[in-house]
Amino acid sequence: VIGEGGELVEGSDYERSKRAAEKIFEQSTQTCWTILRPGQVYGPGCQTMGANFVTLPAIVRQFTSYLPGFSGGPRASWVHVEDVAQAVVAVLVHGEACGQVYNVADDTPLGYGEVITAMIEAMGLEVGAMFPFPAVMTRGLLTPLIDHDVVFDAARAILRQLWKRTQSAHRIRGPLQPRIDRHALSYTSGDRILDASALRALGWSPRWGGLREGIVETVRWYQARGWIPSYDTQSGLELEVAEHTKGLGLNEELEGVLHLEDGPRAMTLDLDISFASWRALTARQKGHLDGSISIEGMARRRPVQGTIEVNIATGDVLYEFGFKDDRGRGYRFEGGKSLSRRGLVHAMGQFEGAMVSSSGAHVGEVRLSFDVWKRLVPTLVSLRFLLDRVEAA
Repeated sequence: VIGEGGELVEGSDYERSKRAAEKIFEQSTQTCWTILRPGQVYGPGCQTMGANFVTLPAIVRQFTSYLPGFSGGPRASWVHVEDVAQAVVAVLVHGEACGQVYNVADDTPLGYGEVITAMIEAMGLEVGAMFPFPAVMTRGLLTPLIDHDVVFDAARAILRQLWKRTQSAHRIRGPLQPRIDRHALSYTSGDRILDASALRALGWSPRWGGLREGIVETVRWYQARGWIPSYDTQSGLELEVAEHTKGLGLNEELEGVLHLEDGPRAMTLDLDISFASWRALTARQKGHLDGSISIEGMARRRPVQGTIEVNIATGDVLYEFGFKDDRGRGYRFEGGKSLSRRGLVHAMGQFEGAMVSSSGAHVGEVRLSFDVWKRLVPTLVSLRFLLDRVEAA
C-alpha cells in the first residue's frame, strides 16, 4: 500500500515529469499548494488512461461472439472522475490542506483481470471462459518485444486500424483510441494500491465505492454519445445478417510539410476513405473521405471532409477536402498522387498539392509522404467491405 510519505517509483518519463512538477511546488516558499495523486481515473468524458480500455472488448468482438473473461492480476486503485473533482473541492475549503499531499482512490482496488471483465460486462457483451490474468507472460514475453520500436509501432498501428474498422461497422465516431504504451506494462509488475486515509480525514469520501459500480454508468455515457458500440438486439442483428457488400473502405495516414511564406510547418493527415462500389479498384471512381488534420501552430486534429477520385487508367488519385483551423478560419486542399510518374511503390507514398483559403487565396504548397513499407500491413488490415444494413422493423 502506497502512502503519501512513501518513496515514489519513477519508472517512466510520464511519472518523472509528474514528480518534477511536484518538486517545483514543494520547493516554493511563497505559494500555498496542495498536491493530489489520484489512482487510475475513469468516468464520463474521460479520454485517456483507463478510458482506452473500453475500446478493446469492441475490437475483440469483431472476431468472436464470446469474449474471454479474466481474473486476478496485480491490483491497482481506481477513482471516478466525479470523486476526483470532489477531492479538489475538499482541499480548497480546508486550510490545513495547504502544503500537503493526498492520495485519491476509491474503496476497492481491483486486479487487472477483474477490470477487463467488468468492462466487458458493462458493455453488454457475453463473457466466455475465464482465464487468469497473464501478468507473468506480459512481463516475460511482451515487454522485450514491445521495447523494439518497429514492433511497438506496428502493433499500435494495427490496433488503431482494427478500432477504425469497428467504428465503421457500428457507424460511431469519437475521441477514444486504443493504445499500447511502454510504461503501461510497468503497472503489471505488482500491486499499486493507494492509501487515501489522509484525504478521508478531511471529510472526503468517494461516491463510487469501486470500478464495478461506476463503470456501468461510464460505459452507458460513452455509448449514448456514439464513442463505443452499443450491443443491443438490433445492432447485433445488423452485424450478423448483412449479406452482401456495398463498397470498400480503408484508412491512410500521411505526414510531411506545409510550405508557407514564414517557413515550413509539420503536417499530418489521418484519413478514413470509403467508396460506394467495389468498382473503385477497376475503374474511375469517386469516394468520400473524412478524418483529421494537424498543422504545427495552426491546427490540432481538426476534422476534414472531402472527396477522393481514383482513375486506374491514368494512375491518378485526386484528393479535395476542407477544414477549419484552431481559430475557425476555413481552408481547402487540392492535390494527390500520380502512380504513373515513378515506380509504383515510391509513387504510392508521395502526396503533393496546394492549400487555399476560403477566399481562394493561395496559402502554401503541401508535400506529404506515406511510408509504404511501414504502413502496408496496417493499411491492408484497415481494408474493409462496407455492408448494407438491415433496416429496423
